[in-house]
Amino acid sequence: MIIVLSLGTLLVISIPSVQSQLANRLTEKINQNFQTDIKVEGVAIGFDGTVNLASFFVADHHSDTLLYAKNFKTDLYSLNQWVNGKLFFSTTDFEDVVFKITHYKGEENNSLFQFTDKLLAHTKYQDNRPDFVKIDQLNISDGRLLMVDNNSSKIPLEFERINLQVNDFYILNDEVDLELRNLNFDSKDYGKVNLKSTTFNYNPCAIDLRSFQFSSLDSKISGNVSLSLPDRSFNGLKERAHIDMSLSGFCSRQLLQNFIDIPEDFQPIKFNLLGKGTPNDFEFSNLEIDQDAIQIKAKLNCKGAFSQAPIKAFVELTSINIVSKNLTQLIPTDHFDQFSKPLLSYDSFECNGTLSLEENQLTSDLRLINGNGTIENQSLFDLSFDKGEFKLNRFESNSSVNKVDLSPWHTKLGRITSQFLISGNRGASGNFNFDFDVDVYEVVFDKLGINRLEIEGALKEKELRARFAVEDEYVIASSALAYSWEEDQHKYQFDLSLGQLNLHLFNNELGGGKAIYSGDLNLFLVGDSFDELQGNLLFKNIQFENLKQVDSFNDFILETSLSDRKRIIRAINSDFMEVNVEGEFQLSKLNTLFSNAIAEAFPFVPLKRIENTQDLVYDISLQTAHLNAIFPDLVIDKKAVFRGVLSTQDNVSKMTFNIPKIAFKGINTENLAIQLDNQNPLFNTYISVGRIESDSYEISEFNTLGVKMGDTLNFRTELYGRKNKEDVYQLNYALLVEDKSKIIFKPSTIQLDRNVWTINPLFDQKHSITYDPVTKIFDLNFFEAQSNNERIEISGNYQSPENFGLSLNIDEVSLQNLGIPSKKFDFEGAMDLNLNIKRSPTNNTLNFNGFVDHLVMNNLDMGSLRFFTSGNTQLNSYEVNLLLSEHGKNTLSAKGNILRFDQSPRLDLDFNFKDFDLSFLTPVGGVNIDDIRGEVTGNVNLWGPIDAPKHNGQLLLNKGGIGVPYINTDYSFSDGTRITLMDQSFNFNKTTLTDTRFGTQAELEGKMDHLNFSDWGFDLNIASDRILMLNIPEDEDEVFFGDGFLAGKVHLHGPSKNLTIDVVGATEEGTSIKIPWADDYGLADTSFVKFIDKTKVNKAQQENNEEFVSFLGLEMNFELDVNNNAEIKVVIDKESGSFLSGRGAGNILMEIDTNGKFNMWGDFITYDGIYNFKNLSVIDKKFNVKEGGTIVWESDPLGAQMDIEAVYDVPGGANPAILLDNPNFNRKIPTEVLIRLQGNLLKPDDPIFEIDFPNTSAVVTSEINYRLADPQISQLQAISLLSQGIFINEVSVSVQGITNNLYEKASDLFSNLMGDDNGKLQVGLNYLQGDKSRVTDINSEDRLGLTLSTQITDKILLNGKIGVPVGGIEETLIVGDLQIDFILNEEGSLKAKVFNKENEFRYIGDELGYTQGVGLSYQVDFETFRELITKIVKGSQFNQATDNAPVVSEPTDAGINFINKN
Repeated sequence: MIIVLSLGTLLVISIPSVQSQLANRLTEKINQNFQTDIKVEGVAIGFDGTVNLASFFVADHHSDTLLYAKNFKTDLYSLNQWVNGKLFFSTTDFEDVVFKITHYKGEENNSLFQFTDKLLAHTKYQDNRPDFVKIDQLNISDGRLLMVDNNSSKIPLEFERINLQVNDFYILNDEVDLELRNLNFDSKDYGKVNLKSTTFNYNPCAIDLRSFQFSSLDSKISGNVSLSLPDRSFNGLKERAHIDMSLSGFCSRQLLQNFIDIPEDFQPIKFNLLGKGTPNDFEFSNLEIDQDAIQIKAKLNCKGAFSQAPIKAFVELTSINIVSKNLTQLIPTDHFDQFSKPLLSYDSFECNGTLSLEENQLTSDLRLINGNGTIENQSLFDLSFDKGEFKLNRFESNSSVNKVDLSPWHTKLGRITSQFLISGNRGASGNFNFDFDVDVYEVVFDKLGINRLEIEGALKEKELRARFAVEDEYVIASSALAYSWEEDQHKYQFDLSLGQLNLHLFNNELGGGKAIYSGDLNLFLVGDSFDELQGNLLFKNIQFENLKQVDSFNDFILETSLSDRKRIIRAINSDFMEVNVEGEFQLSKLNTLFSNAIAEAFPFVPLKRIENTQDLVYDISLQTAHLNAIFPDLVIDKKAVFRGVLSTQDNVSKMTFNIPKIAFKGINTENLAIQLDNQNPLFNTYISVGRIESDSYEISEFNTLGVKMGDTLNFRTELYGRKNKEDVYQLNYALLVEDKSKIIFKPSTIQLDRNVWTINPLFDQKHSITYDPVTKIFDLNFFEAQSNNERIEISGNYQSPENFGLSLNIDEVSLQNLGIPSKKFDFEGAMDLNLNIKRSPTNNTLNFNGFVDHLVMNNLDMGSLRFFTSGNTQLNSYEVNLLLSEHGKNTLSAKGNILRFDQSPRLDLDFNFKDFDLSFLTPVGGVNIDDIRGEVTGNVNLWGPIDAPKHNGQLLLNKGGIGVPYINTDYSFSDGTRITLMDQSFNFNKTTLTDTRFGTQAELEGKMDHLNFSDWGFDLNIASDRILMLNIPEDEDEVFFGDGFLAGKVHLHGPSKNLTIDVVGATEEGTSIKIPWADDYGLADTSFVKFIDKTKVNKAQQENNEEFVSFLGLEMNFELDVNNNAEIKVVIDKESGSFLSGRGAGNILMEIDTNGKFNMWGDFITYDGIYNFKNLSVIDKKFNVKEGGTIVWESDPLGAQMDIEAVYDVPGGANPAILLDNPNFNRKIPTEVLIRLQGNLLKPDDPIFEIDFPNTSAVVTSEINYRLADPQISQLQAISLLSQGIFINEVSVSVQGITNNLYEKASDLFSNLMGDDNGKLQVGLNYLQGDKSRVTDINSEDRLGLTLSTQITDKILLNGKIGVPVGGIEETLIVGDLQIDFILNEEGSLKAKVFNKENEFRYIGDELGYTQGVGLSYQVDFETFRELITKIVKGSQFNQATDNAPVVSEPTDAGINFINKN
């Protein structure tokens, strides 16, 4: 029954009229209970008790819409509670909701607050307990919120597609509590917004939002926020309310863009906030911000933000990291151009410090770090708060800058270290007055440091005054600046006292080593604008100093004046420039006037509009002598002249520029003239040059005419090339500027030597280059040059690296006519070549084929060369084939691939060599190596990146060899020399090196390596028992000449630019070095520099520049053991022929490099030799060098000190009777003249002569020495013995002396013919004239003698001199001396002697007498007497005697010689 009744009730209610009546009664009841205006169009009750209120409408207090829902769903229980005045809902759903909140004009609260206040005010209570609003579950779907503020012009806030799910919604009196499951909506400004997973609680003492998650526009924020009061009173809310928040998340550009302008490349910013406190005393204990451009960690405390008292705040910046390159993410687009771009060039910044605001004073203490640079700043700002805004009244700032890099601001700037003091205060007028003081301790400019720069000044009440001072190595100056705008006209004054301006601050090559300006400048100008300026610049006491001179200039003035629109600019009293500019023109338009004058002649220069009429005439000339002093590489003759007329009214643009002669770094130009004239009917542009000359080419009679016809500029260029004008150029071309720029090649001719090339022989319009500025496409339509049967054709285009094309065809072109630039190689041969390159989205091919018939390189016929290359330009893979053949024989072939040609090309090529001739490489050696030759056979693989290739393989070298011009030697390699190539090394297996002159040999092995075929390094070892190392012919420019042979080792190692050569060894047989004496040795430069003809300098430098660079660091170290195999000859006097030659031994150390170092240490001890003394064409005597003489080097090779004694044996002796005043003494006794050479080896002191009498009794010797005690007499008699062979009693020349000289010459000739080369047999024939003196009545016989020195056996030596008297009574006698030595032991220390010698004294009338005898001698070396006794007694040291075979010394006229033990 109940079910039937229920169904009946539902059926009744479903009747529309019943629903309408029920809805009216329901809303009437609710409106009556809650004093609201709610309307419902219909009510539907479901079988499950659900109630649907259709078109649910709630009006605000102005009868406008507050809430409208298409459907409002709840249940009967909830509806009944509502109808009875209670707001209890179990489930409430709103569909298609419109929620409009309006803040009406003049009202305190909006319509929502008005409605809720009325609703809660009429809620019924039970049993004196407050009832509450309860909604177990609240859902809103597809809602729309509109918030309108009639008190503001702002656009209403609107949210759409709102969806809300709330559980456990409670309102208990004035407390609200709910659990928000999800809230999302769409916003026009914020996109899709989502808020979920949070609990919300509100009561009069607290607001608490827990665990919320907010997301919008790729941004997300989560955290907790709470606000609490100690009681329900809102009094003192700013002081009593406690806020506690914890927020974290990230914000995207899309969200922040609604608040500020942010660049498109902005990356999300992350944050983390932790704070608590009251509104007037709040503290962020942690504030973290992290973004690509900036990271911040800080703490913040703020007090009094909402009070009348001044705000008090403190910020501790724990760290701020700024990544400069990413700052573009933070700079608004509209302000990007205003932001300093150099600041973005720094890597990063770090910052820390504190900020404090108290009592309206803001203080800061900050530290900024960038790399090694720091900026520390302490500042104070005095503020006041007026009309809601802060106002700055005074400030002070002190900044210390230490090593901050300024290079991003200018490429020539470097680090700066300075101190900045700036202060300011607001004056009575409201404007700020500033004082500043800057001390720059160091600032780097162009890698040079400028120190001690001071700047101080003030800006007060329309006046700026400043003082500058700098005292540095490069700049010493002081200046004062004043600028005032108080009066009718602005005034500018600048005074500079320049003590020194060293131009090496800008370029250390200026002035040729020194360039310094000094003087005073005074500038005074008046004028309210730039175009109204008048005044002058005075130059006083100007001087310029370089290494050569000091130039002083007249005091002069640059002056500008303005009267009735006519301006004059001129130089007064200047001796190096003349300036005269007159006309009606504005200073600000000068640049545009000259730019337009050029545009009149060259249409590609844009014309700029000038509003006012501008007319001027100018004449400027510059005396160039001063420029030459500043720029040593630039030489301008006479003066440069620049003059012309410019008029916008008459459309006249005339400019001329002339320089008679200019030279710059080896390029000489004569008679340079440039003319621009837009009124000339024949030409608008004319350029002429009389001559352009360089080391490589010469141009003469260069003339170019340009005529503008509309947008076309036609050119004609004529010139001659080379010294004798063998090359003739006649070029016609045009420049057309429309939408595209086009250069058109008209028919032209070029005569290179005797070959005439014709450009565009068919006279068509295809020969052109076009550039489209819109598409950025270059298009070479066609280019053809033809000479007889030789032809070159080129066409192509370029848009981008991914889209281009090139076609090149060469037919039968002689290589020598192509002008291939190469200092090392000359090419000859006829070449055919075809190159086609395509790169586009549809076609990516490359074909490169060529043929050279009779390829000749450096005069070597290499044969015929063919090469083929093809591939894909998109894949960057190309196949390469190359073949060189001579007389049907392939001498070189190569095959392989090249990959990634346009990126990082890689090679993989196999080379095959077969008897490949290397002779063409000779020029590569330059002046260091010549006659490179040989034939190689083998296989080599070249692989890897093209800029760092490696090679593997083996080569065999036959007929190889090289020449070394510096030492005049030539070496050949043994056939079959094996060279192994591995990675970047050439390894030489052990091979034989043979000098081609004497056939001496050495073994060579080692390696040469390189870094990408540059930076060559060596590690070569040469070892030999005897190898020719020196073969320098005689030349007046040579320090020494002769042959040098070495036994030892040579090690070449190190990089080629710093090559080291270590030589350790000894001289070998055949070594003969001659050192010619020269007058200028005292000033000789020992750096291997040869002074040559000045006219050849440029050419030599050009040809040898590469070699000089390659061997710039050559260093040579010699450790030589010089032995008696080496003969040294020093030409003491080239004019007379005096020389010193001999042999000896010693150790020599030498250090030599190409930077000028030549050091030499060591001792050379003479064994034997000859000093051929010649003087006055009278004396020509050979002295025997005594053993034990020394030559000592102590660093300076030409400063060697010698101490050598040489002995001259007077032939046959000399008769001392004239000295003894004893006419009865009638015999010649053995006589020697000793000469002592001391001092510099090449410039010895004057020789000292001594006379000695060997094998003569002590009595006679003592008597003679007594007579020679006077040095002058001794020197006189020595000269006489040398010149005449006799003693004299006065300065005279005797017939006997002259005759003796002639006989001695003949004897030397015979001795040279009869003696053997090794010295074991020495035979001499001589004729001695007897003494015949009228003064002493001496008359002895002439004598024909024979000298003999021979080694009969290893144990018997014979020395003697025998003769026959001639012209006397004893002609039948055999006279003379004879000695036989017998060596009695193996060491040669024990000897027996048998001798026969002529008696020393023979009186007139006596017969010849002789003395015979035998003797025994023992030789032992010792240093102490004890050592001598030990050796004699024990005999244990006998074995230390020299093992060298005895050498026979040259025989003396006395007939007895002593054997040299060495």
